[in-house]
Amino acid sequence: MYNFSYLLPLVIILPILTRRIDQCDLGFRTILINSLGPVILLTLSVMTYISGVPLELSVWKFSSIMPLGLKLDILSGIISTTVLLIGNIVFRYSIRYLQDDLERENFLRNLSLLISSVLLMLMSPNFILLIFSFFAISHFLFKLLSHLEDDRSAMITAKKKLTVDRISDVFLVVASFFIFLVFKSFDFEVIFNQIQNIQVNDTNKLYLVIATASIVISAMAKSVLTPFHHWLPNTMGAPTPVSAIMHAGIINAGGYLVIRMSPLLSQSPTVLILLAFVGSATTFWATVVMFTQTSIKKNLAYSTIAQMGFMMFQCGVGAYSVAIIHIVGHAFYKAYAFLNSGSAVEIGRVSRYFPKNMKRPTIQHSLLIGGITVSLMLFSLKIFDQEILNDLGKVALLIVLSLAVSQVFILSTSRSQALKVTSAMVFVYFALTSIVSSALVEIVSGPVSIDSNAELVILSSSVVIFITLFIIQNSLELLSRTSIGKWIYVRALNGGLK
Repeated sequence: MYNFSYLLPLVIILPILTRRIDQCDLGFRTILINSLGPVILLTLSVMTYISGVPLELSVWKFSSIMPLGLKLDILSGIISTTVLLIGNIVFRYSIRYLQDDLERENFLRNLSLLISSVLLMLMSPNFILLIFSFFAISHFLFKLLSHLEDDRSAMITAKKKLTVDRISDVFLVVASFFIFLVFKSFDFEVIFNQIQNIQVNDTNKLYLVIATASIVISAMAKSVLTPFHHWLPNTMGAPTPVSAIMHAGIINAGGYLVIRMSPLLSQSPTVLILLAFVGSATTFWATVVMFTQTSIKKNLAYSTIAQMGFMMFQCGVGAYSVAIIHIVGHAFYKAYAFLNSGSAVEIGRVSRYFPKNMKRPTIQHSLLIGGITVSLMLFSLKIFDQEILNDLGKVALLIVLSLAVSQVFILSTSRSQALKVTSAMVFVYFALTSIVSSALVEIVSGPVSIDSNAELVILSSSVVIFITLFIIQNSLELLSRTSIGKWIYVRALNGGLK
C-alpha cells in the first residue's frame, strides 16, 4: 500500500497537468486521459476499504503535532472521485463554452487549480493543510466568479462570497487553536485517538465546546446555511461552468468538514442538534422561496440552499452515511442541471416516469397519505430492526424521508406505478445506506445521543418544521388565495428579504 501512496500527489495535480491535453481535440484519447484520474482514485479507495488501512504519504513526519503529507480513506476517496469526475466534465464543457472568450486561458487555469485545491482539501490529514486548501479554494473560486470584470454585480457578489469564506476560515482557525490546546496536535488521527481519553474531555470541556461550535459555524458558512446564504442566488450571472462546479463540488465542503470531524463533534451533541435545527430552518425557507422563482438558475440556486440545509440536518442527527449519499447524488444532479440549463424548456421530461395527477388532492388527503407512509415506515423498521427506534435522530430523519416518499403517491394517478417507484426508492436507499455505513464504520462517529429535554425539544422542532413544509407544499393553491399567502409570496419572490 505504501508504494501506491505516491500516486496521491499525481492525482491532485492531474487537473493541472492535463489542462493542455484537454484543449487539444484528440477524440477518444482525451476521454481516456480524463478517465485516468477518477479510475485511479476509485481503485485506491476500494483498496483502502478492502485492506481497512488508509493510504498515507508522509512527506515530512517531523513530529506528531503536524506531520506533512496526504491521506486517502474511503470517505475522502468517494468524494474525491466524484469531484474529479465532475471537474473533468465541467472542464471539457468550458473549452467550448468559452471558445470566443479572450480570457479563456486564465479561466481554464483557475478552474484546474480550483479542482486540485478541492482534492488537496479532501486528502488533508491535519488542520494546517485543511485551512490552507480552503484558503486556496476560496481564492480560485473568487477568480472564477469575477471572470467578467466589467460586470459590476458579478464583482460585488464575488467579494461577498470571499468575505463569507474568510469568516468561515477564521472560525476554522479558532477551532484548530482550541483543539491544539486540548490535544497538543493538529493531526486528525492523533486527535481522534485521544478523544477516547475521558480525562481529556472532562478537563477541557469548555475548549471542546468552543472548538466544535466553531467547526459547525465554519461548515455552515461553507455550505450556504442561514445566515450565510445571501450571496449564492446572485451568482447566476457567472459563467455556467462556474455554477456547475460550485454547486456540485464546492458548496458540499461544509458537509464533508462535519462528517470528517464527526468523532470530535460527537463530544458536543447539543451543537450537532442545533446544526440539525438550523439545517431544517434553512431547508424550509429556501424551499418556500424556490417555489416562487421563475428563473431556472435562481430556482436551482435556492434548491441548492435547501439541499445543503437538509444535508446538514442529516449530519446533525448523526446520519453521516445518508449525508455522504446526499453529497454525491446532489453533486451529479446539480452538475447535470446547470450544464443542461440551456434545455430548460424540456425540464418537464421527468414526468414521463409516472403520470402526474393534474388535479392536486386536498390537503386532508395529502396529510392522510403522509401519515400512513410515516406509520408504515416506522412499523416496518420496528419489525426488522428493534433498536432503531431508540435512536431519536434516525427516527426524526425517517419521518422526514417518509413524508418525501409520500409525495410520489400524492402526485401520481397510478397507485400501482407509484408503489413500484417508492418500493424501488426505499430498497435503493437502504441498500446504499447499509453499504456506505459499513464502509465508514471506523471513520465517523455513532448516533448522536439525546441526553436532555432541551435537545429533545430542538430535535422535535426540526421535525415540526419539515411537517409544516409538507403541509405548505401540498396546499399552495389554497394558500395563494389567502392574504397571508400573498404576503408570503411577495417576500419569498424577493428572497425573503423584502
